[in-house]
Amino acid sequence: MRNYRERMENRIYLLPEGNCHLWHDHRIIGQCEMKLIEASDVGYISLFYLIPEYRHQGIGRLLHEHAIKVFTELGKRSLQLSVSMSNFQALTFYKKHGWHNSGLHPSKKNRFLMAYPLQTKR
Repeated sequence: MRNYRERMENRIYLLPEGNCHLWHDHRIIGQCEMKLIEASDVGYISLFYLIPEYRHQGIGRLLHEHAIKVFTELGKRSLQLSVSMSNFQALTFYKKHGWHNSGLHPSKKNRFLMAYPLQTKR
């Protein structure tokens, strides 16, 4: 837990707008964790999460659009994330929203590396 907390504190310090919770009433229903990759024009999404009862309602799109906005404003050219090969629901979501499967993640077993091109503001 401490390691996670320290990692998140660092990510929030470096990219405060990229790490957020999505609230409904007084309850967190979704989360997005993003990080910068040093000396890269790629933004990395470490986590998209929406609790199951809020899925399939268009709400996940809000997290997706937020990530696009954050990294576009930073001038990144693309986004990346990794997803479990067996997470068919997430793979379907990413494909529907324009992500491309770049193949097996080079350092994460049983995960695909997904990519999303951005229209940068340059």
